[in-house]
Formats: sequence, structure tokens, C-alpha cells
Amino acid sequence: MRLRLLPITLLFAASAGSACFSSSSSPPQGQLDASGGSDVNLGEPDAPADVSMSAEGSVDGSVDASAEATTPDGTMADAPVEAAPPDGGTVVDAGDASHADADAALGPGSVTSTSGLALTTFRQEHTATLLASGKVLFCGGYSSPANSLASCDLFDPVANTIIAGPSMSVGRYLHSAALLPNGQVLVAGGLTTNNEIASADVYDPTSNTFTPLAGSMSVTRAEAPALLLSTGAGAGKVLFVGGVGGLAPDASTGTGATLATADLFDPGDASAAQGTFSLLAAHLGIARSQLAAASLPGGGILAVGGADLLVNDNTAETIDAGLGAFAPTANTMSVPRAAASATVLPDGRVFIVGGAGYPATADIYDPTTNSFSSVPLPVPAANQALATLKSGRVMLAGGQSAGGFLGTVLVFDPVTQQFSTASGTLNPPRVLATATTLPDGRVIIAGGQNGAGFIVPAVDIFTE
Repeated sequence: MRLRLLPITLLFAASAGSACFSSSSSPPQGQLDASGGSDVNLGEPDAPADVSMSAEGSVDGSVDASAEATTPDGTMADAPVEAAPPDGGTVVDAGDASHADADAALGPGSVTSTSGLALTTFRQEHTATLLASGKVLFCGGYSSPANSLASCDLFDPVANTIIAGPSMSVGRYLHSAALLPNGQVLVAGGLTTNNEIASADVYDPTSNTFTPLAGSMSVTRAEAPALLLSTGAGAGKVLFVGGVGGLAPDASTGTGATLATADLFDPGDASAAQGTFSLLAAHLGIARSQLAAASLPGGGILAVGGADLLVNDNTAETIDAGLGAFAPTANTMSVPRAAASATVLPDGRVFIVGGAGYPATADIYDPTTNSFSSVPLPVPAANQALATLKSGRVMLAGGQSAGGFLGTVLVFDPVTQQFSTASGTLNPPRVLATATTLPDGRVIIAGGQNGAGFIVPAVDIFTE
């Protein structure tokens, strides 16, 4: 079974409807045993990336950037910056005093658990999609190795309730989902049990039903970002890039290889259930699974990091709205990142955090210079839930550090380059949750895995 990158060794054992992980009978040095896949060393800091075709810049995965130590009372104590990261980026000195007063007035926010509010089942590696109505659709994931989920949940932020929604045609985890211009949701690819799949379902919020798509992606594909394109050759279409798979769409068993290809979904003029996939002529410069991606101003996209076999990558590529060709960025990220998270800032820059090996920095991509800079994290960590807030700041929830699973919620101000710590903590501390910003500015943080190794249905609400 292929699993998302976690810096721990795991073996599933079902218990009372939940999924429990144990360190017994697991691969060495934190490598997850994902048959046929792009397993990555998770127990140690990233090794230098061996890139056969990449952007210019250092591929040294080491970094001795600054850190702030979290004190027992939840505040952050400054620690000196000992060294800059390799020339894949620059450490930004956190602290623009001209904006400090405004940041303080806004405050760091708070996170709370609501009694009785939970997903209807245990979910990890699910998707969360904000609908036009303001509701959130949680789809798929898994609750045990033999139980990839076809079920979905619906969160109503006005009634503050979560109810069971309709089911997809097949169970999926490590799949992709995108809100289409007509308000429907495309859910595609992923894995069901041990096999990557190419099929897709379309959710119609009007009828509250799923319809299986007649066609499928050009190849089986999991762990691939899905991005709705706003302008240019792909306007209104969804781009799936990279991932793992590559088998024929009708393959019944097996796992494929890391992919450099991309699929483009055209929803057409009628119901998206009649839409079609096509293989994009352009392809990534290197194959990437567990990459992160984000939309750029002007209609292009940024694809960053990922892994191929046992090698994590710190390079990145962009493609413009014409979808003609992918091109490397001017420099690289401060560290290699596989299974990182990315979110777009209001000014069009992209904030990237996490990845295997507890990265000590976050990277910020600036499309105007086609380059990265970096900022030190208060606590080096991976697998945080990430969301851009209505204020333009970024929320980072949970994750895992060398010291264990985190319940801390951080807020990053891209103007002052400072982190603050929200009051309260996730209940329980966990990794691999989803985070979705609601129309009223709150963020719902759902599902994931706790420090005891159990997949949980837990839900927390962050308020800025």
C-alpha cells in the first residue's frame, strides 16, 4: 500500500473501527513500504538530491537555518541564525517593524474543538473542497489499508454540522479534487486498496449525487495536484501534473512509476460528467511524485519538489498560460521537499512548507523574479495542514517534528515575515489533516493521524 510521506515507520492494525499504526515489521530507517512506488527516506534529514535534469542551484539538502524554540507555555523564544541555507534560497530576516503594530492588532487567532462535531468516519489522505454554497465536501481517504473510502461528508458552516454525503463510484485515497467553474467537483485518480486508478467522478451539489465519468485520465495517476486554470489555453480546465502511476487506464492491478506527464480535463459546456481528459503535450523536466503545485498570476502554474524513487528534490518548474512547455525556475528551494504543501498569497507569491526530514525553513516563490527566498520555521516540521487566511496571512496547523506530533497552530505574516502562535491546540495533535478556509474567515481542520498512530475523525476550527 502506498502511503503519504511520514517520518515514522508504520504498520496498520485495525482496532475498533479505527486504524492503528505500529512500528513492528516495518521497513528500515523510516522508509514506508509502498509497493512499486517512490518511497522516500523519512527518518533522517533529506539527502542531497540527485537530479538528472533540473533548475540551476544547489541540490544540497542540508540546512542550518534559524529556529525559534517553542517554550512550555506555548510562546516562542528566539534562537540565533547559525547559517544560511544553500544557494537555493536566502533566509529572510523575520521582522519588519513598520508592520508590527498592525500584526499585533490582528492577533494570532485561536483554535478550538467543537463538542459533537466530527467527520462521520476515520479519514486520512482525503480531499476537502470548498463549494460555492460555502459548504465543504470531504471525499475518500482511507481508514485502514484494506478500506479505501468511497464515502464523503458535507460540512455546513452555518448549521455547524457534518453529515454523510453521497459516495463516489470507487474508494480513493491520495486522489485529486477540483471545484469546476459550474460549481461541480471533479474527483479523479488516486489509489484504491493497492492500485493506482485513472477513473473520475463528478459531484453535483444541486442533486447531491456523484456521476462516474465515462472517460478517464490518459494513465493511472495518484499523488498528483489538480489545479483549475483561470486564463489562457486551459481556461476553465483542470490540470493534473506528475504523480505516480503510468499504467493503462483499464489496468486492474499493479503500481506504476513516477510521472512527468500531465492530464488536462475539459468539463465542456454541459454537465462536467460529460467532460474529457487529454494528455498534455508538455511534460515536466523531471518525474515528480508527491509534488506540490499552485496557480500563478496570469494563468500558469508552479510545480515544486516531489520525489523520484528514493530521491527528494528541491527544484521547481513553471508553465505559462499557453501550456507550451515547462521551464525551470531561476533558483531552487532551500531544501528538497517531497509531500510538501503550497498555498497562494494575495500578492501572487506562493508559500511552501513541509516535506520529508523535518525542514527547518519555509520557501516563498515570487513569480515576478521567478525565484525563491526562505524564512526559518519556529519548529522544523513536516506534514502540516496549510491555508491562506482572509487577512492574507497563512495558517500552519499541526504536523510532526523530531520531538513528536504537534498540536500547535502557527500564523505566518508574509509582510512582516513573522510567525505567531495561536491560542489553543489541535485536539488531538496530528498530521495529514486538511485545512479549508471558509467564507466567514474561519478554517476547518479535519481528519488525519494522531501521535498514537490512529486515524481520527477529529475536527478543529481556527478563528483569526
